[in-house]
Amino acid sequence: MRATLAVIVSTIVLASSSPASGACAWVLWVVPATLDPKVPLVQALVSFNPSYWNPTAAYETAKACGDAESAAKEKEWDHALKRHKSGVSVFNTYAFRCLPDTIDPRGAKGEGSR
Repeated sequence: MRATLAVIVSTIVLASSSPASGACAWVLWVVPATLDPKVPLVQALVSFNPSYWNPTAAYETAKACGDAESAAKEKEWDHALKRHKSGVSVFNTYAFRCLPDTIDPRGAKGEGSR
């Protein structure tokens, strides 16, 4: 009986000290990219180097990060349309992505991942 009570108490203590599920920060990442204006924007492939992702801002919720991502994409889309219409050969743009703070889009760090 005493052992059972100890197990129940320790289970309650462990459960109450664990973080709430889904409680993490969200990070808005940005990466410079290039586009070819000869290709219609709806068919364009954005070329970028994954190691160039940079964090730009952190948010408490996925929704807040998603809202910021949408605003950044809309602003960048407007700039891309202007550059596309200007007829420059290849131009730089930016891609955005929200990820939990536990994920780094630049890939794994450590031995062998240079």
